[in-house]
Amino acid sequence: MRLITPAEYGFLCRVARAVGKPPDDVGLSAEALVEPMADGGMGSLRFTDPARDGRERRLGEVFAEGAFTDRDGVPVSFSVNLDDRGRLFELDLWRVDFKPIQSVPSDDESVTIA
Repeated sequence: MRLITPAEYGFLCRVARAVGKPPDDVGLSAEALVEPMADGGMGSLRFTDPARDGRERRLGEVFAEGAFTDRDGVPVSFSVNLDDRGRLFELDLWRVDFKPIQSVPSDDESVTIA
């Protein structure tokens, strides 16, 4: 488990604003705790929710989907999922060549939100 990076936080804030939700409405904060997911190192994250007190979390709904181009020109698709209580659950990243992403896009890099 680790703290969300500033780049990950900034990217998710940008996505939340693009779909019309304040980041804190879905439990996003600069102090969010995340765990890397078993995705071959592509960068997917699962969010922890200390308020659950050990109760199992379940996938609720897709919050946002989209795509961006990694720094080396390889396309990356993403999905931001909420849990059954409307809190951030996962950031799933899929780079088309299955290699680790180089970075999430910064504010000046193009992101498509579906």
